[in-house]
Amino acid sequence: MGYYTEYALDLVLHNNLHSKEEIVSDLRKSNEYAEEALNADGTTQCEHTWYKCEEDFSAFSKKYPDILFILFGEGQNYKDKWKCYFKNGKYKKIHGELDFEPFSPEKLSERSSVRVSEESYGVSYFLSLQDSNGKELDEDSDGKKYLDIIKDMRKSFNGANYALTVRGYFIDEYEWFHHQVNLLDFSKKYPQILFIIGSEPTGAREDGRMVSRLWRKYFRDGKLQVSAAFWSFDDFNEDMLR
Repeated sequence: MGYYTEYALDLVLHNNLHSKEEIVSDLRKSNEYAEEALNADGTTQCEHTWYKCEEDFSAFSKKYPDILFILFGEGQNYKDKWKCYFKNGKYKKIHGELDFEPFSPEKLSERSSVRVSEESYGVSYFLSLQDSNGKELDEDSDGKKYLDIIKDMRKSFNGANYALTVRGYFIDEYEWFHHQVNLLDFSKKYPQILFIIGSEPTGAREDGRMVSRLWRKYFRDGKLQVSAAFWSFDDFNEDMLR
């Protein structure tokens, strides 16, 4: 058993001496790992254990010194997603970071077009409350107000009563199936409070599908904003190549 990664390749051509197809063909002929991991157009053919890909691409890029090679990798662990840039023997690897769109009042609506996975395997849930100034409400900052809202929420909905503790923590054995409909209604009762429900990994299953299960939902005064997890990468410029 090895560690498998899916690879894809893109090229930035600065001249018309060679086409992408010619260069990828040359790469696949000269490297058995590239032949098995990549299709003729540079897309993913199959996941592979290409442990020396950085060394191999650094060497191969010297053959085409004016070409910028961009190798994309997505490993078995859901946190392992990256881009690696190669040019004339030098390279720079940039790891992706999972991010969520922050709350924006302008993006609140009565229903969201963003769909997220409600599959619960491998994730846990959290509930957070913020006041109109963006300050998080909890037992330490404003205990009575916070606990009163949680108490009211649990009294109002059976799902909340079963899924939440009296302190507002989710119980792993239960799910609040109708939380979206319930909180759209409940948030009208506290129009100055921002209710946030999100999912986060537990470590029980850390494969590529995990990313689709990570999300944030923001509720305020009968409206919501849904944010699915997405990958972000730092900007690249060729001065970063080493």
